[in-house]
Amino acid sequence: MAVSRHLSAVVSLVENMPDLHRRLAETKTGSENTLRRRQIDGFDRQIDRLVRELYGISDEEIAIVEGRQNRRHRMNLLDFIATPT
Repeated sequence: MAVSRHLSAVVSLVENMPDLHRRLAETKTGSENTLRRRQIDGFDRQIDRLVRELYGISDEEIAIVEGRQNRRHRMNLLDFIATPT
């Protein structure tokens, strides 16, 4: 996938996230809440995959980032990229 297509896909996914979070906040049932959370998680995974491809992040680097994740303080892949070395 070309760089511009990667960027367009990331931008599109990111632009849809506020709407998904708004819909999550408006859910009335547990099943609707589960559906919205799964949609948000799916968007997150797609964004992570596209960013990994865009920046050529190795499996080793991914393991480092994901190894630092925990339930309370998830290190976002975009934060990892933005951190100066």
